[in-house]
Order: sequence, then structure tokens, then C-alpha cells
Amino acid sequence: MQIHLRNHIVAAVALPCAMFVDSFAAEPIIVEAESGDFTGWVDKHSCWHNVMLTDEPHSTFSGSGFVDTPNEVGSFIEVAYDALWTGPHKVTVRYTHIKPDPRPGQLWINGVEGPVLELPQNKALPAFNRDSTVVDLEQGRNLIRLVALNEGGLGNTDYIKVAELREVGEGELPRIQVLEAEDGLHEGKIDHHSCWNFIAEHEGPHTGFTGEGYVDTDNHVGSHVEVRFNVADAGEYRLHARYVHGKPDTRPAEVSVNGEVVDPSLKFTPTEHWTHWTYKEMYQSVSLAAGENVIRLSATGPEGLANLDHLKLIPVSESNARVRLSEVQWAGVGCYKIEMEMGTAYFEKDNGVSGLKSLIDNEGNDWIASYMPPGPNGDFRGFPNSVENFGHAGRDSGSTTTIVDGVTEGEVVILESSNETFTFQYHFLADRIAVKVLKSEGDYCFLLESVVGGQADEEDYFVTADGKKRIPSGEFDDITPEWLYLGDPKAKNFLFLAKTPEDDAPNENHRQIRPNGMHNMDLYSFGRTGRDRGYKTFGMSGNEHVCVIGFAPAFRNHNEMTALIEAYLEKAFTPGIKDRRLWSNRLLKNDDSWFTSAEARAIADSVIQYQSPQGGWPKSTDLARPPLTIGDIPQPGSGRANSFDNDATTVPMEFIAKVADATGEEAYIDSFNRGLDYLFAAQYETGGWPQFWPLRGDKYYSRITYNDGAMMRVMELLKYVVSGDDTYGFVDASRKDRARAALELGLECILKSQIRQNGKLTGWCAQHHEMTLEPAWARAYEPPSLSGEESVGVVRYLMSIEDPSAEVVEAIEGAVAWLKAVEMKGVRLESARRGDGRTERWLVEDPEGEGLWARFYELETNRPLYLDRDSVFRYDFSEIGYERRSGYGYHGDWPAKLLKEEYPKWKAKF
Repeated sequence: MQIHLRNHIVAAVALPCAMFVDSFAAEPIIVEAESGDFTGWVDKHSCWHNVMLTDEPHSTFSGSGFVDTPNEVGSFIEVAYDALWTGPHKVTVRYTHIKPDPRPGQLWINGVEGPVLELPQNKALPAFNRDSTVVDLEQGRNLIRLVALNEGGLGNTDYIKVAELREVGEGELPRIQVLEAEDGLHEGKIDHHSCWNFIAEHEGPHTGFTGEGYVDTDNHVGSHVEVRFNVADAGEYRLHARYVHGKPDTRPAEVSVNGEVVDPSLKFTPTEHWTHWTYKEMYQSVSLAAGENVIRLSATGPEGLANLDHLKLIPVSESNARVRLSEVQWAGVGCYKIEMEMGTAYFEKDNGVSGLKSLIDNEGNDWIASYMPPGPNGDFRGFPNSVENFGHAGRDSGSTTTIVDGVTEGEVVILESSNETFTFQYHFLADRIAVKVLKSEGDYCFLLESVVGGQADEEDYFVTADGKKRIPSGEFDDITPEWLYLGDPKAKNFLFLAKTPEDDAPNENHRQIRPNGMHNMDLYSFGRTGRDRGYKTFGMSGNEHVCVIGFAPAFRNHNEMTALIEAYLEKAFTPGIKDRRLWSNRLLKNDDSWFTSAEARAIADSVIQYQSPQGGWPKSTDLARPPLTIGDIPQPGSGRANSFDNDATTVPMEFIAKVADATGEEAYIDSFNRGLDYLFAAQYETGGWPQFWPLRGDKYYSRITYNDGAMMRVMELLKYVVSGDDTYGFVDASRKDRARAALELGLECILKSQIRQNGKLTGWCAQHHEMTLEPAWARAYEPPSLSGEESVGVVRYLMSIEDPSAEVVEAIEGAVAWLKAVEMKGVRLESARRGDGRTERWLVEDPEGEGLWARFYELETNRPLYLDRDSVFRYDFSEIGYERRSGYGYHGDWPAKLLKEEYPKWKAKF
């Protein structure tokens, strides 16, 4: 039986006539827009429904598409008709228009005003209406123009049909000619995607909305949606409005809560299609009162609001704490519930009991589950199960447990359990639990009785420091070093268990099988023998021992788990500890003599083992730890192998060069030379380098990558090789010549890819197309743009050239002038740590504000650009979602030192 905890969502539906549904303050609230008061109507007709409701043929448009004109007076469509005779002709316009506003159009014939066509609204998008009138045409070429008379522009226009109105001879038919709107002169875009076409390409039904429908408000200033709902407790909430808006305009709304305006202009930007429902998050949180609350969204623009589905309100914790403790009943007994970022622990505390009863990961799997039958010998699992029932869930050891200093939330929360013999402290941190022994009168152990991954099965395993995966069978009397981690092929987490200091006390690992053959649990301990030696506890006493337990993501390889566990053992009670990484570019700063040492050689030997057959190195890998398993070496396709990103390849090469120079050993020289050959092979004919090579498909990884300094680090390294630096004296003349040629080609790429605005040189994009050198997309929120960060690294490289050409000087001056011009003055960036552990950021006006730049600037206008994962261009930082605002660096002071110190020195020199 697998134990899961599930999150429950309580939907509070706003009802008319003062009927309300209560909700729990700790849960999200969903309020359907159509259940409130509004101006407009409730629409239940998605594109799918519109097609089902019409009897029109579903081929929709004729020709290759239809024309969607701009929403403005004067937008037009013009076609040319060659008349065979002078006289009256019937002109028919085929169009579709389901918006409530009138969209009349006036015909102009050869530049002369003609009749007005009302072009009334039709009932469903796939159905095209026709409106006709009679005009006089001259024999020969006639220009027929349909001009919008209202701000909404014209309806979507399929064609203009012209029919002769004259008496015809026997056997003759009057001439009728269809002139496709998209073939004529027009403003706007040609649209090929009718609702029917969309449905033909996407499985339906295309409802998309929740509840009974959505609200389509009237198209005018002041149209609104107002909802009423109850909450149990007052507090701060984040407001998310679910909407869809397929038109190109932005629809701003004034938002008020309980009569107070909280946002004067919440902007609902286009969603591209009418079926792309999305959430708009309000920048700041809102305060809700206990009981009834009223939220009103009022249109501040002439087109009204976007189509509104529902409002979702998510409670905001008043605390920024990463650990929180509360008292609860769990599995029928009193427990402390400790919520940590890694998961949730339940610590049993009443009736003389102390110890962990449950340890639940963020997937809802309980890795202890002491309440889950049948339990060993009819009792319970637990941790740390130290001796004579002390620390064992479900067993009375005469213990009392208190909260140290009364602290129930923060970076760490501490429980202290005592009986006559022992006193243990349990430090609950965001990413682990650390157990400290304060008093012991006799021997004890740290024993974990576990259902790995939430369910005991034969695939459960453990891994020791040697990287080998094992089934618990009592194989070891002692494990050195004393740590391990448990895994289940179905689980998304590991559970690590570690102890310090090391000693000669026995260690246990075995699988308990019940008399009926049922696999009940796996047991692991430090300080206790296994079943074959009678479960004896000895070898650990006093108060020097510390035990650490916690979850880590199962995508970590063995070396990464080693680095994590070592860091936790070194500083078990310190919050915010990172992996104990041995590899860093800081190693390059050691004295020259250090590179002859045994330590340096050992690291170099390890680094070489990570070099790929192509000659490159992986990124985000602790190269100083020798790989113990095949999983420790990132493989092609893993997203890490053969990269220039994050100091990959170039820093390993610099380190290997220093050891090769210090020792003269051929293995290191050969490794560096293979790295050089890799750099030569990876360079494009246009001079740039991609983020990965061999290429990983036609994605942003294949673009020329200035991002995070990748290409510039390659060129810096090649510059060292050709500069005569003694460190690289072992490189042969042929490779130095190739390095010199690669540098020249790279410089040519830099100069050619510099972006011009109206003839003026500016900066660079973070990535450029490898063939055209044009600015290119990276991830969905990294558009073709001018970079306020990457341009700095390029300028620094150019300023490092000893004898710069006039073209290089011009490039530097242009980029520096541009960086000075786009500095964001009059604002400053504020930030705050939120209860979910993320750092919220926002801009505030400040007359003294300076020294701030945007990561992305629009290519044509130099406006700061902000994109969310939807790739929509926005110019207001507050308009992107919280996830990106708190998870990506859209602003920085990257050029500050360059402009204030480095450039003036360079300028003085040249």
C-alpha cells in the first residue's frame, strides 16, 4: 500500500442573491466570473460551439484567407475590377463579424465617395454574412475601396464580388467576378485560421472555460464584472484572473477590493487565440476580510474587458520562514507537524513518546509511515529509534518534547526530547533534519525503519560512498564513510542518512520479511548490529555524534549526492548550505608551485576522465571528483555534455594547461591539445561558437552564444595560446597558427554581428543566428534583442586587444555610447524574500535612481523588454508573472564598472 498526501482545492463560487460558500483561508479560492454581477453576457460558445450552432458551410473563407483590418477609422480594403461596360454593377461584400459594435464600411469608387454598407453582426464566427449595394462603374479599370467608418475597423472580409446589371443578349450571361480581399491592397493581416480550420487541426471540444461559461463584457469604458464571496480568515492573497483575448489590443481594468482601488490598470494583454486561456496575476497582493468580500474589475478602455472566466485567490503566507511548526493530530496521536521545503515531518510527542512518525516528500510519499500496518512485531516504524524505545514513534520511553526557545518558524526550528537517560535535539532545516545528542547515559544508535518511496517492494535499494547500488542484506558490519542514500526506481527523490564522526560502531542494513512473506520495511542503522548478531546496540555513546537525514532529487548523480552529504555533515546545523563542490575556477588562482603538487595532479587526472571523445567537457559537473559510476559523467543528450556554457570546456582547459606546464607530463599536454582541436572544430564558418558542440538540433543551443560569456571565454583562452604566455608554451606551432586564425575569424564575427540602429553601432544580442548573424531567439522569454549584460562582456574583450584597429575602436565607442544611453535612471530595483522561498522583485520610482540596466532592450526602440514563458512582448516589469519575476534576472548593474572605471582607462590609453 502506497501512502500519498493530496492537496485539496476548495472552490468558493460567487452566488447572486447573497448566497455564499465559505472557504478555508489556507486553500486557493476559485470565483466564477459568470456568478457575479456584470455588464455584458455569459457566453458558453467557444469556437467549437459556434461551429455547431451554424448551418453555414464549414469551408468558411474562400481563396487563401480573409483580411483582418486594424481596429481604427479609415482602415480599408481595395480591389481592382476591369469592367466590360459602363453602367450599374452590384457590389457584394462577404465578411464575418460577431462583436457587438457596429462595423459599417463606405465604398469609394475611383476615389469618389459611394454608398455605405452597414455590414451587420452575424451570429457565429464560421458563418459569413453578405451585404450588397449598387454602384456605377466606368468601362475599364475601376478601384473599389471599402473604408471603415468606426474605431472597430471592418469585419473580417473574405471577398468583394462584382456583378453586371444589364440586359444581356440571347445565350449571354451577365459577368460576375469574385475579387479576393487578400489579393488586393489592404491594411491589416491576412488570416488563414478560421474557427473551422482550428477545429480541424485540434481535437475538440474547445470549451476551455471552467464553470458554466465566461463573461464577455460590453465594449465600452466602465463595463465590469463584480463578484462576492466569503473567506473564513482575513489575510493577504494573490489575485489571478483567468481570461482569453484574441484581439491585438490590450484591455486594461481597474481592480477594486471591498470598494478600494488596488490596481488602477491591470493590463489584459492579447493571448493570440480565443482558445488560449491564461492567468493574469496582479502585481501586489490584496487584503481580504473575514466574511464577505467584493472584487470588481472595471474596463478603463473603449473595448471593455477581456473575456473573463474566473478569479483565483491564493493565500500569501505572512511569514518568509522556510520551516514552520504546528501542533496537529496525525494518525490518531498528538504530533508536531514540521513543514520544510524538502517535505513534511510528523514528530510524535504525547504519552511519553518521541520520534519521527512520518517523513513525507513533496510527491506525497511517506518514507516512514509508522501508522501503516502491519508494522514490525505489531508495533511501529520510525526514526531515530535510538535505544529502549527512546526516539521511537508509538513507544513510551518516558520522554517529553519541547520547542526550543518557543520558535515555531524560521530558517530552523528545534525540538528537544528528554527522558532520564537521554536528551536529543532535532534541528529541522529547509533541506534536512540534523539530530544532536546532548546527553546519553549508555550506548545508543541512529536507526531508520523505512518504506522506501512510500511502499516497500523488492526494487528498493541503497547506495554507499563507493557508488554501488545494493539491496539491504546485512552485507556490512561497518560502512566507511558512514553515509548512504535510499532509492526506489519509481520515486522522484532519494532519502539520505549520514552520521559523523566516523567510528568502529556496527552498522546495519537488512530487509524485514514478515512470516507470511510480506516485505514490511528496510532497516538501516549506525551503532546497531543486524539480525544475525542479535540487534545489539554498542559503540556509540557520549554526545559527539550527529546524524543527518533528508530528501534530495533523484536526478542527482552519485557524485552530486556525495557533495551534498559531505556539505551537510561538515555544517549539519547551518542553514543554506550548498553542495561541497571541489571543482571551481578558483583553483586557477593557486600559486604556480601548487600545480606540481599531488593534489593538483589528482584533480587533473579526474578532469581528464570527464573529457569527451570529441574533446569537450560537460557543464555543471564537479570535475574534481573522480567519476565512480557511469552516471557521474554526463552523456550526449543529457543537456550538459560538450558545452561552453557555465565555464565548461574553457576552465578545464586552463586548469589542465597549468598542470601540463608545471609537470610536462604528456597526458596533460595531450588532453589540452584535444581540447584545442575541439574548439577549432566547433567554430562556425561565420566565426562564432555555439553553446554545445556537436550541435543539439536546430535550437537556441546551436546559435552563436554570447550569453553568459560563452563565446568570449573561448576567445580569451585562444588569445592566451597565441599571446606567448609561458603557460601555453607546450602548444605546437601548427595549433598556435590555427588558434590565431580562429581568433581573427571570431573577431570578424563580433564586428559583423554588432547591431546598428539607424546606422549607429549599438550592442549585441545574447545569441545570433549562426549563418545570418541576425539576433535570434533563445528560450521563450529570451527574445531577439539588445543585451544589457552580454554586450558588456563583448566590449571587455574588444578593449583587451593590444593594438585595436579603427573598426574595433568604433565598435567599442558605439557600444559604450549605447550602454550609457539605455541606463534606467529614475528607478530602482527592490526585492523581498517571500514565504515560498523565492525572491520577489519590483521597480519603484526614485529620482536618485541610477546604475540599473535591463537584460533585454527592444531592437528598434531601446525600450526595456519583459517576456514571460508565453513569449509576449511586454514593456512593464509588473506585467510578467511572479514565477519569472522571482526566477530570472531581468535587471542588473552589469555595465556600471565598465563605464565608470574600465572604459575611461582604455580611452586614456588609446
